[in-house]
Amino acid sequence: MKKKFLSICFFLIFITSLTSGLIFNKMMKDNYIETAYLAALSQGNIISIFLSENKNHYLPVFRLAQFFSNKSEYRVTFLDEKGTPIADSHDNSIIFTSYENTPLFKANNLNLPTYRITSSSDKKYKILEVFSNKVTINNKNVILMLSKKLTFFNDFQKKIAGTIIFSILFSGIISIILSVIVVNKIVNPILNLTKALKNVALGNFNTSLIKLHTNDEIQELSNNFIFMQDKINNLLQTIKSKANNLQLILNNLQTSIFVISKNGEIILVNNQAIKEFSFEKEYKSIFDYPQLQFFINDVKEAIINNKTINIKKSVENKVYKIKLNYIKDTSNQIIITVQDISKIENTEKMRREFVSNASHELKTPITIISGFIETIKLGHVKDPKQLSHFIDIIENEVKRLNLLTTSLLTLSNSENTLTNNKKEYTFNLQDELNSIISLYENIAKKQKITIIQTIENKEITAPISHEWIRTVLGNILDNAIKYSTEESKIYINSFILNSKLIISVKDHGIGIDKKDLQNIFRRFYRVDKSRNSKTGGTGLGLAIVKNMITNVNGKIKVESQLNKGTTFTISIPIKF
Repeated sequence: MKKKFLSICFFLIFITSLTSGLIFNKMMKDNYIETAYLAALSQGNIISIFLSENKNHYLPVFRLAQFFSNKSEYRVTFLDEKGTPIADSHDNSIIFTSYENTPLFKANNLNLPTYRITSSSDKKYKILEVFSNKVTINNKNVILMLSKKLTFFNDFQKKIAGTIIFSILFSGIISIILSVIVVNKIVNPILNLTKALKNVALGNFNTSLIKLHTNDEIQELSNNFIFMQDKINNLLQTIKSKANNLQLILNNLQTSIFVISKNGEIILVNNQAIKEFSFEKEYKSIFDYPQLQFFINDVKEAIINNKTINIKKSVENKVYKIKLNYIKDTSNQIIITVQDISKIENTEKMRREFVSNASHELKTPITIISGFIETIKLGHVKDPKQLSHFIDIIENEVKRLNLLTTSLLTLSNSENTLTNNKKEYTFNLQDELNSIISLYENIAKKQKITIIQTIENKEITAPISHEWIRTVLGNILDNAIKYSTEESKIYINSFILNSKLIISVKDHGIGIDKKDLQNIFRRFYRVDKSRNSKTGGTGLGLAIVKNMITNVNGKIKVESQLNKGTTFTISIPIKF
């Protein structure tokens, strides 16, 4: 734009200077010719006066022409009325020249005085020929012609041309300098506005480029642009903030989210989707990912039929809930959500199993109690010993019910206990564990089982109470006694390692199959149901143990081999 502006300015100045020079040249030419013409007329009048005073004398024409020419700046020529030269002050050869064919004489209406401009024979300069008036010489009417070479005008024209060229160059230089200054003052604000617009298009909202102080319409435009830019910037910041919040929400969702076009091109994928399906290689289309093929056919069919999806798919021990919906705007985009509901499905399965197991466990003793009570009420029992036996059975089943409900309450409490704000207890490790082990020694002796303990004698502080240790260690030790063979040994070791309390219980019992190891902490799960029913177990002990250990940020590990025994190892963080 600046180049165009400067070019236009220079062109206008050039045209103005050239036009002014040409006009000045024309004016000077016309003025010069007019002056020369008037001077010739003045000379002609003088010659006419002289000739009129001497009209009765014989006058030599050639000498007369020379005489008058010497007295003036003009060449003097006498012509007859037909335009034929009679005499000339400079060269008599002019008599061979005739003016009768010129426009002045052709019309036979020669209005004197008059003049014409003609070129010299060599075309180097112009000649002014003034036909002054008619005079009488030697009783003959002749026309007086005064002519003059316009050499001064030629020289003047050269000077004028040089002056014009100089003026154009000088004014051009000055105009360029002034134009640059003026153009910069006018154009630079516009260029800054243009640059600011480009920056806005690129997302840069720096207003320093367009803070102008020109005190004109450009400054008003700049102020309006700054206002508009601030509005756009605030709007973009709001949109960006909402987009970031939305992206943050999407990335923190535990559901995989895909936004695609109708041809499968991926527009957006959240972090959960990348993590869940291990997107090591990036494809443009969702249809190209091999790990998504388990639901791609359903997606394609839904897109073709313009339908939604709400289905479940099982893949590699996982269950996914897949939904497909259309974004209601002009983008024709599709959102797909893939939620891993394996835990929900497993939990629901465990809930159903728990309800079934709990119902079964409760129903059995209730049925037995109801049956014996009904028998007694009907009076079918006459023998006091048989009645006493029935009452003993009822009492045992009541105890079993009480144990079952107590275990369920303990399990519920262990699941609802928070892991923070735990009270800490200080005790001697050896004394505390010995007091609990002693409660089970008599039971072990009945089955000829020996308990061997190696416990570190140390004061510790831990978030576990006497009741906690009795429940956890008691359940593990009770199971070890139940599932150990006669005349076997149970080893209990306890020590401090890396600020953790380690308790291990090892037996030489029937052991646990590998396929059962992952299920032993489930509610009502029994490795040997027939034996468990004989020993009176509820199937809730290890579930209670697992929850209580987890609630104090501890860990429990099980190692077992069939017919060789089982080892439970507990790790609890403590303080000294």
